[in-house]
Formats: sequence, C-alpha cells, structure tokens
Amino acid sequence: MFVDLVPRVVFRRHSYRFSFSIAQKRNEAKDDPRKAEITTQNLQYERKVDDLRVKLEDDRVVLESLRDVADGQSEIAVLQEQCDREFEALEESLRDEASSLQRFNLQPAQPLPKGDEDDNGESLVEAVQSICKSIDLHLCRVKVAILSSMYSHTIDAGTII
Repeated sequence: MFVDLVPRVVFRRHSYRFSFSIAQKRNEAKDDPRKAEITTQNLQYERKVDDLRVKLEDDRVVLESLRDVADGQSEIAVLQEQCDREFEALEESLRDEASSLQRFNLQPAQPLPKGDEDDNGESLVEAVQSICKSIDLHLCRVKVAILSSMYSHTIDAGTII
C-alpha cells in the first residue's frame, strides 16, 4: 500500500505546481498593458478586412459590368459587319438589276445612303420603299393592260367570261 501512495502524492504535487504556474501566466496575460493595444489592433485589422471585402465586392460588380459592356460592344460590331455585308449585297443586286429597272423606267428617288450618312437606316428604308412603290405601280399598270387586252380580245371574239 505504501508504494501505491507515493506516485499519487508526487503527481498531486506536480499537478498543483503546474496549475499554479498556468494561473500565474493567465493573470500576467490578463494584466499585460499590451492587452488593450492588441485589442485595438485586432479591431483595426478587422475593419481593414471588412473594407477590403467591400472593395473586392465593388470591383467584382464593376468587372461584371465591364464584361457586359464588352459583350454588348462585340455584338454591336458583329451586327455592324452584318449590316455592311447586307448593304453591299443590296447595292450589288441594284447594280445587277439596274438594266431591268431602267427598262421599266424605275429608279430610286435618291441614291442609297452609306452607313454613316443614315441615322437608324431611315433614308435607306425610304429609298427601298420608293423602289417597291414604283415596282408595285408598274405591276398594276401591266396587270390593267393585260386585263384590258384580254377583255377586248374576248369582246372581239364575241364570248363573255
């Protein structure tokens, strides 16, 4: 039994010294004059981290906005190229069909405007519409002429439709 008690006493004595030294260190840390300084530094660092988070979020929003604008500009460039190609195709088809238009005395009221000269394509639309109206008018005249010749032919033949 005596042998059993010796390690417990040594352990208790060591445990008490250890607990006492830990308590002393705790009290020293608690009473340390730098504690207030460290606390204020921690608060300052937390504020800086929060400010950086806000700036990062703002930068992310700006970056997304810039990407949207860049996408829009690239889409505008693609549409501009497409309009230029279609305009060139329209001019080419007008040149190709110029003889047909002249034969029927159809001419655009004004030359086709270029891309930078025309706001929103209004002049181009007017020019194309004037050509279409002239064609429609000419077709109506041709139809009337054909119908009148058919009518006169049937009357001459003595048959009524």
